[in-house]
Amino acid sequence: MKIYVFKMPRFISGFIKGIRNMFSRPNK
Repeated sequence: MKIYVFKMPRFISGFIKGIRNMFSRPNK
């Protein structure tokens, strides 16, 4: 699974990071 993430382009990784950050933020 980790290899798949490494294969993904840098901009894709950054996009996913941003989405995860939004979900991580409190939804209050």
